Amino acid sequence: MSNKIFDFITSGESGNDIDLQVLACLEHKDTELVKALMHGSDDPTRDHPTAPWLFDIVANKRNGIDVDKFDYLLRDSQQCGVRIGLDPQRTMKYSKLHGNDRSEVLFKMSEYSNLALGLFQSRAEMHRRVYTHQKVKSVEFMVCDALALAQEPLGLREAVTPGADLDLYLRLDDSVLQRLQGLMPEQCEHSQAIDKAQKLLKQLARRQLYKFVQEVTVNREAQQQQQALPTAEAIIGYQSAAKFGVNLQAEDVIVCETRIDQGMKEANPMSKVRFYKRQDEVSEDDAFYMPQQQVSSMLGTVYQVGQSHTQGW
Repeated sequence: MSNKIFDFITSGESGNDIDLQVLACLEHKDTELVKALMHGSDDPTRDHPTAPWLFDIVANKRNGIDVDKFDYLLRDSQQCGVRIGLDPQRTMKYSKLHGNDRSEVLFKMSEYSNLALGLFQSRAEMHRRVYTHQKVKSVEFMVCDALALAQEPLGLREAVTPGADLDLYLRLDDSVLQRLQGLMPEQCEHSQAIDKAQKLLKQLARRQLYKFVQEVTVNREAQQQQQALPTAEAIIGYQSAAKFGVNLQAEDVIVCETRIDQGMKEANPMSKVRFYKRQDEVSEDDAFYMPQQQVSSMLGTVYQVGQSHTQGW
């Protein structure tokens, strides 16, 4: 779908403020390269042998150091008031292209801790403090429940199926909630579902969010043993309806498993980063992976943490 959107933008028919003369200069090979860069590559040398390093810039599948992370981490941390140590200007200043074939982007060895802490641990911190915050998850669950109830009258299913019409997909922006609020339940075939969905949105506007109950951090051993999370049915089995005057049902409880990592699940992304020592031209022999014995133990050896959230309403 991202390819379709790019083609629509570059067609000159999208209404975006794009210089049509610039679009006229784009060749087919240029647009195909942009699409490839958007998706990244597991083998850049194969996909673009003349400049494989380009694939390290936008969607870096080699080690995850790319401008996409620079952009959203700086933007979101500033908007949410969370301080992170990411300094993309410094990262770019101390980067070089590898050898004569310019096959990949290398970084000065002194930048190891800046990348490990400033980028990858900052990413994990933003997921922990912002993206999976209990209030954020409550809003996410409520919006998802409302849209699930209203998917038929809003035509959401048709918009996300493979081969969906681009115009339908582009309508899935923030206005979809306004369209849901504007529906008349009594005039719709799915009146009860629409009524429930609109009540959820009213609760959301009044900050009557789903209540966060508990969070449990799953240790490494439990993850390795793939121990099952408690089900909603098991959780409500412990309730005392007589004591609290509430009789919860399984559909009133949400159990959510979240795994926060540094970008490569249980692997260390820094093990995929190559460095250089000298400031002059980098040769094949000068590019190296940082030996683990030279890495400070304070940077840690655990790269993924599992959490279980339980929420109800």
